[in-house]
Amino acid sequence: MEKIRSNPGVMTSEAQLERLCAREKWVNPYEVLLLGPDSTDEEIRSKFRKISVLVHPDKCRDDRALHAFHILESAYKTLQDPEKKKTFQRIMREARERVEYERKKENCRRDMLGLAKLPEDTFSSEVQDMCNRIFREIEERKIHFDKYDFMAHKRQREEDERRKEEDERKTQDEKEWERSRDKRVNQWRTFTNKKDNKKSKKRMRGFEMKPPVVRMEERKS
Repeated sequence: MEKIRSNPGVMTSEAQLERLCAREKWVNPYEVLLLGPDSTDEEIRSKFRKISVLVHPDKCRDDRALHAFHILESAYKTLQDPEKKKTFQRIMREARERVEYERKKENCRRDMLGLAKLPEDTFSSEVQDMCNRIFREIEERKIHFDKYDFMAHKRQREEDERRKEEDERKTQDEKEWERSRDKRVNQWRTFTNKKDNKKSKKRMRGFEMKPPVVRMEERKS
């Protein structure tokens, strides 16, 4: 088992089943297919067919076969998309450049201390580790962005609902105002008529005819 892990390129059913099912999640389709970023489309198809023969459920009776083949097929389909393929190629090249830079810096430090340089046979595994590190960083950023995007959409939905409720309330108020218009007009007319009647009565009181006051004459005795 340890030999299989140290040499993932062993082309046996057991080796590939163990390799593909060892991880909970694969993020690099090139790693699944045991290929480098400069692999041609023909090389990708060829490697997919070669590994699929070993793990296909119709040819392999192992219980892990279905899961392993699903991982393999998913990686192959991902690399059939030109845009996704370019993205993964760019990430793998960035990983290689990072490792080359870090190794160069470390070798300079070792040279100053009189130590041996880093072994060349660890370069590929370091590049692969760096790839996985970059993919994790991307995944973490994606999770953060999705969370931020979710919260932004939630705030927008809440704002839309608030505005909708406000518009509905305004519309309802306008309807109520319109429905009560006749009542208000009638009340105003009634009030105005009463006021006019009071004024009219007051004016009439100023023009009332009063009979003259009759005084009794005093007779002389």
